[in-house]
Amino acid sequence: ETACDKFTKGEAVGQVTKKSCDYYSSWKAWLSILMARRKAVSTWQLFHNLGFGYRVICFLTCVLIGLDLYMVSSVESVREQKLRVNLEQETIPTLTIESMAAEQKKLPLQPSFGIPKHDAFGDTSSKIEGKSVQAFYYAWWASASEDGEWSHWDHVYLPHWTDSVNRRYPNIGTKHLPPDDIGARFYPSLGPYSSASKEIIRRHLTLMKEAGVDTLVYSWYPRGLSDENGISGNPDKLMPLVLEEAERVGLWVAIHLEPYPSRNAATVMIDIEYINQKYGMHPALFKRKRKGSKTNKPVPVVYIYDSYQTSTSSWRLRLQDRDNNSDKDAFVV
Repeated sequence: ETACDKFTKGEAVGQVTKKSCDYYSSWKAWLSILMARRKAVSTWQLFHNLGFGYRVICFLTCVLIGLDLYMVSSVESVREQKLRVNLEQETIPTLTIESMAAEQKKLPLQPSFGIPKHDAFGDTSSKIEGKSVQAFYYAWWASASEDGEWSHWDHVYLPHWTDSVNRRYPNIGTKHLPPDDIGARFYPSLGPYSSASKEIIRRHLTLMKEAGVDTLVYSWYPRGLSDENGISGNPDKLMPLVLEEAERVGLWVAIHLEPYPSRNAATVMIDIEYINQKYGMHPALFKRKRKGSKTNKPVPVVYIYDSYQTSTSSWRLRLQDRDNNSDKDAFVV
């Protein structure tokens, strides 16, 4: 700035030229516009001090911004009008805990379709010919009214992986407070139910059947275990009830073996043995013949979650036991 002032007065200052001082004056004018409020300078006066080319650029920029704002407001106006029409044509019920509980009592406990006969081979009559349509089913939820405590509905607010996001949410680390505040993105039409309720299980399985699902893959933990937010022992405790209702509705039940502390290939073989001995004869247990099996008999289908946590060589070694002990045989996925 000092060099350009001297140049303007006709004094020679190093490499300073008229062009460089013009650039500096334009830059200073733009900066003054940004600081106009602080300096209480007239915007028109600043605009007038700019060169002709910069005035044209400012004018065109203002025109484009104006057109953009006009187009956005027009689109939003059309959207708002359509939304208003839709809302006027649609009756939206007011959902409360009481109203949902009342609706739940009206739900049919018996399915509205015939129950197919189960056989030992696990054959199904899916809506998609030649295919088995399967859906994972988690009986993790508990309610204070039926189970004496909340489970998963009161899940902890999980932290984000960045501190900057966490600082915007002071409730991170605290629990949800059901029944009004639950650990779910959407509020269930059945309310914050108990997964141990026979009526709830039957209703869930009926909806699955009507949607074309023929097999539910049940989230299962060995005896006495559960996920870290669940009630210990509930998954295995509820397994007989799920099998019973699946048979009633006409669905198959496959096993989804969840990870648990110290799980490895050897403990999984013990789990499979337990499943065969306790549930293997149930007509609703989903079975398939295993390719390469010496017995050529249908065996329970077991999905193993996070199987990569155990080495391939360990799986290969332990799964060889299936041919020597039928109770340890399973169709492993």
